[in-house]
Amino acid sequence: MLGAIILGLVGFGAAVLSLDFFSDTLIDYVEQQVEGGIFAQLLSGALGPSLFLRMLLPLAVAFMGSMIVVSALSAIGSVLSYGGFKVRRRGSRIEVERGLLQRRTQGVDIDRVQLLRVQHGWIRRKLGYCKVLVGRIDSVAGEDNSNGSASAMASEGMVVHPFLRTSDLPAFLEGLMPELTYSCDVSVRPAPRARGRAVRRHGLVYNWGFWCLIACLLCTAGALVAVALVSPRYLGAAVRMAVTASPLVLVLLAVMSVGMVRGAKWHAGSRLEYGGGFIHLVNEGFSCEEVVAPRCKVQYSTVRENPFQNRAGLATACFTTAAGVGGRSEKIWDLDLQDAEAFQEHLRPRR
Repeated sequence: MLGAIILGLVGFGAAVLSLDFFSDTLIDYVEQQVEGGIFAQLLSGALGPSLFLRMLLPLAVAFMGSMIVVSALSAIGSVLSYGGFKVRRRGSRIEVERGLLQRRTQGVDIDRVQLLRVQHGWIRRKLGYCKVLVGRIDSVAGEDNSNGSASAMASEGMVVHPFLRTSDLPAFLEGLMPELTYSCDVSVRPAPRARGRAVRRHGLVYNWGFWCLIACLLCTAGALVAVALVSPRYLGAAVRMAVTASPLVLVLLAVMSVGMVRGAKWHAGSRLEYGGGFIHLVNEGFSCEEVVAPRCKVQYSTVRENPFQNRAGLATACFTTAAGVGGRSEKIWDLDLQDAEAFQEHLRPRR
């Protein structure tokens, strides 16, 4: 994001330097437009709002149509991929068979399973269902990677149930993977004073709407400065054009607001549980992801503090297993420093 902003500033500087070469042509073109063209209408205030209103309905219809098409294609892809799904346990192996057009069979020994991942997507969660995966020690070379999907499959894990009722999850695990039936003794949550940090992180720092808003404001400011340098008398028309795009700012502010609500939900529902030989990590939001890992499968753990967390007495607790290709790290932000250190002490090797 920062690189894009710097690139935009450099581009704006180059544009300002090139105005000396194109100013005469630009002024002639603007004068022709003012004599009866688009700028004359902008100056009179007749075009801006009506232009936006004429564009609003087609854009909204196109957006909704594209969302419906993407959702339909995603649903069809899921049906083709997981149709005829079967999972069974044979001795120490878990075997999965799925697919309508292309039948695929996968298997993993329970000793290679590093963690259990339960994903409650937004739609699945509303319906009371979840997706269950197991993270295993994997290798891209061991899959059919001719279509480039092996790397993504290895990173996500092996699906052992694509659409399981959440209330049936304990019985499902007990029947298929009793080795991963967990019970934890200690439960910690993000510190209460970290709520504002969570809201800012999801609503600003990691929110694409915020960075798009910054880019729009910089581009608008650059355009107004360029017009002021070339021909100040047309600055009013440029301002009216900028105001015409103001609904875009409202959309980006709405995206940021959704991110802030997600941050508040993350802070309220996320937790880290450990003890009894297992780790149970929950990251909440509009969707939810749970990770269960046996303590003996953890490769290493870390407690991280950035300067802002250090000042507030907070830390990020991380642990890494051998799941996927090259391992995978799981983390929870903004625990109280004492809670994070106690968790790391729990994972410390013991003789």
